[in-house]
Amino acid sequence: MNPCIKIAFFVILSSLITGCDTGYWWSRGQPDGVSELIQRSSERLAESVAKHGPARENLSGIAIDSSKALEKALQNIGSGAGGNQLVQLSSELKVARDGFMKMEGLISIGSRAAFSELSGQLRRFTDSAREGQTINPEAFGLFHARTQFFLARELMVPPPNFG
Repeated sequence: MNPCIKIAFFVILSSLITGCDTGYWWSRGQPDGVSELIQRSSERLAESVAKHGPARENLSGIAIDSSKALEKALQNIGSGAGGNQLVQLSSELKVARDGFMKMEGLISIGSRAAFSELSGQLRRFTDSAREGQTINPEAFGLFHARTQFFLARELMVPPPNFG
């Protein structure tokens, strides 16, 4: 018997046995939404600050401040970027950018490439806000979650030793 026919027979038989419940299989493999990623990254950052913050005291405070600024910026993006919200958004992005600048010498050597990528993304969001362009809340939410996951991991490693 032809191998292709055997495979087709097996696929049809297995779908008949399982009942072809495609709704279950479709939803089962879907990734988390942006809000779930932000929640999980916030929890991980809080755990990392609590556990490893004293060892990386100089980085943990900046990480918390930058994360809070990104959270406020995300709230401003979600509420619409008109008038006062745009000014507030630019202000929060400036706080986050300043935090990133303070972190530059505190990031471990192995994390610098990822940090540079996140810095570039933040610069793009800052430029977009300054120019009055619309920022996609989902894209900014993913950036916020990625930043928090990055900071949580960075707090777990020893600080760079330049001596």
